[in-house]
Amino acid sequence: MKSPIKNKSCLIQIKVINADNKVSLLRSRKKSRIINFVQKKKNKDAQKYMLRVTYGKLTDSNNKKVLGQNEGEYFSKSELLQALDCFTKEQ
Repeated sequence: MKSPIKNKSCLIQIKVINADNKVSLLRSRKKSRIINFVQKKKNKDAQKYMLRVTYGKLTDSNNKKVLGQNEGEYFSKSELLQALDCFTKEQ
């Protein structure tokens, strides 16, 4: 799903769960900061990645304000980076 907002104001949150169940968390509005965090050496043995991209308040088809977001769980770095790219593409 493409980003419903044209500016770069979406909030990206990522959790990295390592083999010893240690959780690392990062929140940022910059995609490059998230990518650098994922590529770090300490995240090399990650078991699971949890990604959430929040776009803010949007209007749905019933003219109601809803929180626009995409989220998912990924078990490989390549799947995570592909999802991050899809979630943050501009229209």
